Amino acid sequence: MKNYPSRPNLDGCRIFIPKDTQEKTALPLVIRVHGGGFVVNSPAGADALVRRLAGHANCIVVNIDYSKAPQNPFPIGHEDVISQTLAVIDDAKLPIDKSKAVLSGGSSGGNLVLGAAQASQLRPKILGVVANYARFIWTG
Repeated sequence: MKNYPSRPNLDGCRIFIPKDTQEKTALPLVIRVHGGGFVVNSPAGADALVRRLAGHANCIVVNIDYSKAPQNPFPIGHEDVISQTLAVIDDAKLPIDKSKAVLSGGSSGGNLVLGAAQASQLRPKILGVVANYARFIWTG
């Protein structure tokens, strides 16, 4: 678990690295955001899923947190996801391939990653987005 200085008040990021990884091997990165209606849950709730993803896909998975409503109205959670994603990608201690970073989230986390991927400072650093059962309206 790791807390980044940009968002020290949130639950620590949960980092999963495949067991068979060589120490200096750069791996693809999946940054995952949990669901919970923007109100409940934490990164720890998906440990089994995230651990399995890291092992089967041979990638580093970092499960991040965000500030919950109603105490933290929009856009605070959205800004948390952007800030933490940038911190994870720029973390020199993680053996990640920066050209292979993907955002992933389920439900409200899916909405947050879809929004975060549009941020000008994040867009050039993200290869793709996987949003599971996120509700959104496509206006493009």
